[in-house]
Amino acid sequence: MMIDQLVVQDDLGDIINDLKLGKVVSESFWFKLQGQTLHVKCELLNKEIKFTSVDDDDKSIKFHQVSSYDYELIVSGMIYKIKIPEKSIDLITNAKITSIDISPNGENIAIGDSQGTIYFGKLKNGKVIIEHTIETAHFSDVLKLAFFPSSLVVLSIGLDYTINVWSFLDGSNPRTMKKQKGRLTDFAIIGRGRNVITSSLDGSIVIWECGSGKPIWEFRRAKNLNDSICAIVIKQNEITLGKETSQDKFVEMEGKYCYAGHKSGIISIWDLESRSFIGEFSSTITTSSVKCMHMTEDLLIVGYTDGHIICFDEKNSKHSVKWEIQVTKSEHDTESMLFEQNGDVIYCLYGTHLIGIDMITGTITTHLTGLNSKMVAIVNNKDKLIVAGNEIKQFSLIM
Repeated sequence: MMIDQLVVQDDLGDIINDLKLGKVVSESFWFKLQGQTLHVKCELLNKEIKFTSVDDDDKSIKFHQVSSYDYELIVSGMIYKIKIPEKSIDLITNAKITSIDISPNGENIAIGDSQGTIYFGKLKNGKVIIEHTIETAHFSDVLKLAFFPSSLVVLSIGLDYTINVWSFLDGSNPRTMKKQKGRLTDFAIIGRGRNVITSSLDGSIVIWECGSGKPIWEFRRAKNLNDSICAIVIKQNEITLGKETSQDKFVEMEGKYCYAGHKSGIISIWDLESRSFIGEFSSTITTSSVKCMHMTEDLLIVGYTDGHIICFDEKNSKHSVKWEIQVTKSEHDTESMLFEQNGDVIYCLYGTHLIGIDMITGTITTHLTGLNSKMVAIVNNKDKLIVAGNEIKQFSLIM
């Protein structure tokens, strides 16, 4: 099912702010729904902003404010919830941001850019206070980075095929790991981080022991050893076996499955505890490549390069489709497709678009606007959603 395509003028928040500050008394903005462009006039009357449709003679188009950053657009009885950014976050760098993460304790931020630089700092009062700048952390783009559960260690992968472990406290690099022969695409930190897993376009999943920096296991699809892996997620099942010994190289693997999304559209499943192949499946709705995945306790949400998003019910490992939507037909938009969860809503970033999707029903809950450039990174921090690209925007997820 193709969703309604809604685009709102990206500086709507600035327009409304100018009205509130009295810089202007009247202004207008546009929105585009299903390819049709319409205009809304907004003016300050008795300290309140009044919205009036400019193009609509029969008054079937209505726009009104719900809360500080939340609005509703009503067109022919259909309600579209719109959220504008709470603020823009300043970061002084000439390079394009490629990855961002906030520590589990919510205090630290790590940012990677297109020149291979990594920044460690604090997020305070709408600004990133940089404490460490690591130039040439990678020789090119930082593809992804994430904090370990301790909030004091960061893992990064780069376009230079390397996997690096960093100390947030001083920016030191105690481990650099490299093995896979294709571009790295994703990683997962297992438990507290004694082991990490990386995926590659060469078709491999590698388990690493962080203490030694050595690869200790490799998975590949038997039916196609070189089927590129585009994304991986970890599912925690009920633990039925005994505890692992402290001497075991494979730590906190009990009950964990690794799901791998392939370029072929196949999703393969591996038991990390036994290092065995569980099975594989694919969608009957699309044959496109997997782009990104997100796992909850029982739901696997998969984004594909043709814009499809499919939710599979994994409770009984039957891979039945719970819901499916298509957000775009543009592979240019899906190049940067990413997911981030907050409560029962999964936020999907693609190109300059950001939407909230109800994970149970697959319905669109919110259209988040104000992105005037392609965004490539997204992270949730205590009911604050932060997206980044050439700029950083923060959205409040509290109504």
